[in-house]
Amino acid sequence: MIFRVTEDEVEVGRRVENPKLKVIDGQQRLVSIVILLNEVISYLENEGDCELKEAKKRFLKHGDNYKIALLEEEDKKFFKRFILSPNTERESREPSGFDNPTQENLWNAKNTFEEWIKDKRERRSNRSL
Repeated sequence: MIFRVTEDEVEVGRRVENPKLKVIDGQQRLVSIVILLNEVISYLENEGDCELKEAKKRFLKHGDNYKIALLEEEDKKFFKRFILSPNTERESREPSGFDNPTQENLWNAKNTFEEWIKDKRERRSNRSL
């Protein structure tokens, strides 16, 4: 992956804390990793692991803001509302439609990871029987 510090974050002679980086190459991999990490953390939170709020803060959020944002405003809103927000906070479990192929791809990736995690959990439960 290739990153570049955005121009508004550059200050001559001074180090900027938590600079905003623009992803030049590797956006799809980065977004997929974030979606997978979010789904794993959500699953473990639902299993009662209280320490995961710290993991979410450390890996996915900086304060109240997510550490990753998409460039297009509509995609940014969709990503936050349907992909990254916890299941309990999602306004509806499924979007009524997609404004573009990016949103559909994001939704499909989220569902793929969610199903993969469910499958792993079920296999583990079946082994213990």
